[in-house]
Amino acid sequence: MPITIDQFNNLSKQAHSSVEKGAMLAAVRLRKLKATRTGALDNYCITADVLKAAIQEDKRNGLIPFILIATVGTTSTCGVDPVDELAGICNEENMWIHVDSAYAGSFLLCPEYRYLVKRLDLVDSFNTNVHKALQINFDCSPMWFKNAQQAVKYFDVEPLYLKHEHQSRSVDYRHLQIALGRRFRSLKIWFVLRNIGIGRLQQQLRKMNELAEYFAELVTKDELLELFVPQHLGLVCFRIKKSTNEMNERLNEMLNEDRRVHVVPSSVDNTYFLRVAICSQLTTRQHVHFAYTIIHTFVTQILNADSVEATSK
Repeated sequence: MPITIDQFNNLSKQAHSSVEKGAMLAAVRLRKLKATRTGALDNYCITADVLKAAIQEDKRNGLIPFILIATVGTTSTCGVDPVDELAGICNEENMWIHVDSAYAGSFLLCPEYRYLVKRLDLVDSFNTNVHKALQINFDCSPMWFKNAQQAVKYFDVEPLYLKHEHQSRSVDYRHLQIALGRRFRSLKIWFVLRNIGIGRLQQQLRKMNELAEYFAELVTKDELLELFVPQHLGLVCFRIKKSTNEMNERLNEMLNEDRRVHVVPSSVDNTYFLRVAICSQLTTRQHVHFAYTIIHTFVTQILNADSVEATSK
């Protein structure tokens, strides 16, 4: 399908910023759909009703919604879009649906986490970053196509100097990407699978989830902290209880200046919060408790300073 100014790219407000950059490169307009906190995970996701309404609005305005970027494991909160519901709508509307599962995709290696993607057979493409949770060094991001020939059709450029006698015998990856060359990233996956094995990788993923559950338990029991959303997989989102955004920003600054614990902040619906992500196979309960102790200490300092300031006024 040729790209025109009338074509529209839909995605969740919680989608990764790389999607927005991709839309800029493709010269298509982009709509960020409202993510609603709902569902069994009590997290942020696109609902089927929101997608249907957006499609109808696009059509009324003479636009052509041609792709939806769904997310399984959003960067900010590890939210999960309902792939089965959204894919069904996209299939009916002849829209391409891509699933970005950069972080959470690795957890699909374990059977108990496959509830994350119901009806994955309905999507057109899927990607994950195995360097985030599968002990594979950066960068390594496998991508699957339901029908790779569709991509080849649009990327196939065959000047004489690129032709060779073996091109019909194997997949030519330059037809599946913008660049002509690529590093042999798949070799890294092969070595890890051969040397570590599926069983040990599954154990490590389960350990990440257990350690995140432990940190979430410490936060829940702490009178000064609260979870922003329920813990999911290896990600825990938290903030100071009954606090302002400025107080949590100060906490983030103190942690970064201290340099013993690394956390990454985010903001959803104008609420600033901090994120602890368990990603290393070397992390232990002692490390998690160490991080929690430092965080609790700085929170106490912030609250005491605010109390003194309020008293002085």
